[in-house]
Amino acid sequence: MRTIEAVVYGFAELDDDAKEIAREWYRSGAPHGDMDVECTLDYADECARIIGIDMTRGGGGPKISFSVGGGGGDYAVFEGNYAYAKGASKAIRAHAPKDTELHRIADILQAVQARHFYQLVARMKCSTRRLSEHVLAEVFTRDGYDASDSASSTVREAMQDFASWIQHVLADEYYYQLSDEVTDETIIANEYEFTADGRHV
Repeated sequence: MRTIEAVVYGFAELDDDAKEIAREWYRSGAPHGDMDVECTLDYADECARIIGIDMTRGGGGPKISFSVGGGGGDYAVFEGNYAYAKGASKAIRAHAPKDTELHRIADILQAVQARHFYQLVARMKCSTRRLSEHVLAEVFTRDGYDASDSASSTVREAMQDFASWIQHVLADEYYYQLSDEVTDETIIANEYEFTADGRHV
């Protein structure tokens, strides 16, 4: 056995090329745990409730299955119930003023509900997985009658669009957390050390 002494550096002391190597180490499997998406999932749940979607609960929060940044492709899946939410179009604009996709979904649901006297309700499972049934939904009226084909199709498409919106906000958060700015802050906060060429020690 022999002991080798080496000079180690903090991230801020590395040159640009070495910093990039250190970032790649961190992103490819450093011990930083799972992506922190609790705030994003809570936000999706808040927006869902505003437009009338009550997602199935799990562990105290919305039961959303998802994958972003993986080799199998990005996807999001949620289950729940939908019913008319009074003032949803105005409320979602107040809650998420810059999110035009949410505004569009709320407006579509508002319009189809108005045509059916605000009586449409649905049970659904929505997925953005490419090889799955995208939307499994039962759309009916509050008195138990099946909704028209046109109304059912409109509600299903809106629910599918909402699942796609969830996927996109999760992906945005994933890539933000892997941005140079956040990666650098995390490496520095954890006081990881490196050789001069950026290899973790």
